Amino acid sequence: MTVKSDMTVLRPLGGLEMYFAARNHIGIYRAVVVTARYIGASLTNPGVDGRSVSPQFVSSLSAVVAAHPMLRVGILDESTSRASFVHVRSINIQDYISVVEVDCATEEGLNLELARLQASAHDEPWVDIESRPPWRIVIVRNKSEKLGISEDVLFSFHHSAVDGKSGMLFHESLLTELRARAGSKPQDSPEYILSFPKAPEIPEAQEDSVPFSFSPRFVAALLWKDLVPAMFKPAPQPVWSGKAISFSAPYITRILHLEIPAEHVAILRQACRAHKTTLTGLFHSLAFASLVASLPPEEAPAFSCGTPISLLKHRRDTQHDRFSRQETLRLLLSTLDHAISPAAVSRMQAALGANDESLGTEIWGAAGDIRGQLADRVDTLPRDDTAATVKFVRDFHAYWAVKDGKPRRNSWECSNIGAFTNPSGKGDQLHISRVMFSNGAPVAGAAIGVNVASVEGSGLTITLSWQRDIVEEKVMAKLKTTLEQLLKNFFDTGQWLI
Repeated sequence: MTVKSDMTVLRPLGGLEMYFAARNHIGIYRAVVVTARYIGASLTNPGVDGRSVSPQFVSSLSAVVAAHPMLRVGILDESTSRASFVHVRSINIQDYISVVEVDCATEEGLNLELARLQASAHDEPWVDIESRPPWRIVIVRNKSEKLGISEDVLFSFHHSAVDGKSGMLFHESLLTELRARAGSKPQDSPEYILSFPKAPEIPEAQEDSVPFSFSPRFVAALLWKDLVPAMFKPAPQPVWSGKAISFSAPYITRILHLEIPAEHVAILRQACRAHKTTLTGLFHSLAFASLVASLPPEEAPAFSCGTPISLLKHRRDTQHDRFSRQETLRLLLSTLDHAISPAAVSRMQAALGANDESLGTEIWGAAGDIRGQLADRVDTLPRDDTAATVKFVRDFHAYWAVKDGKPRRNSWECSNIGAFTNPSGKGDQLHISRVMFSNGAPVAGAAIGVNVASVEGSGLTITLSWQRDIVEEKVMAKLKTTLEQLLKNFFDTGQWLI
């Protein structure tokens, strides 16, 4: 380990943290982005210089950095299997904020521009991460006065330190700090250099924070999977998963977005309750139906999809980890895969062809199946969870390297980070009206990301993300239009029709 004389090692990266660190170093995954629209106050100084940031924003962001230790740590030796989090003693907050001006007269135009900027944010590599904590802020200021005062804040971060739900927590913390400073006299010159002479206490690694355990049956299944030669196992079911993994393909993220207004979100929630499923289960099912409608039948014999699961509720309460009893930015994450059989694909194809009530039967049936699988998994957590096994991988760089040229495991991943709740007293106060969440180009992951975020009492945003050329543009365009048509017809008629 190469430790510079002024660096203090806080702890080694845990298994899941190394999983993401190796991906970043190889160049096959860079950032997660959670964007929030702030309404009711200006975060920039449009009267002076549209690209300068208000003193209140600087001081508010500084307070958030001070409150969340993972925003002030670097990653040392990411290229090795001995990477560590290190103490960063000072941060120039100006290095972490940029302002982009756009001129959009309509909300649709603004959201399209934000999707483009968010895709670009995914593609920007991190530099000097041992001395510069890997996160950044982009404030998007719309110059058009037709939409009123609003600015979108893009929060990009390295996945080894922070997960998607923590990205939502970042905006909650920032909004709280901004509200606390609303109406106060701004500083003439805010403090841009933040000093942290004392090394912070940071959250424990996931395997130390969550009390994982294994049953003999689970261990036997792992041994069968990893040690028994393929010739003694049934051939795996082929699934559609885009083009094969390619480390040499350009790392370019593409994003399409769908907006569901508040009144329609309420309709979907009510319908999900009536059919004993959830929005996550439903969006999986709609992605399934839309992909079947978008792909030639011979290319999609079956599918496999995944759902990330937050392990925040499963952290143990220990005196060694004070963050086990409070909210802070951190990484606590698992995932569950769902197999969609050839028989299920055939039924969906037939229902799409009939375009009658049988389509609703298939959509709600698939949504209920996935919800049931998730409920069963959550009920048994943290026992027999594959997330606990990553700590046994000794070299994640080698783990990822052998995947180059291989088929992907999953067709898509549906990640729902939930609904943002504004503090009470929304009214004319500064508040968040929209959240957009996305994962970057999944070079060695699912072919498509279906990313979901919403604001309580407001709308819901779905982003479809993929790596350019790995899934054809025409397939993604058809996927989006089919999703939109299914949703429109459901809101108009109460039936799933295309």
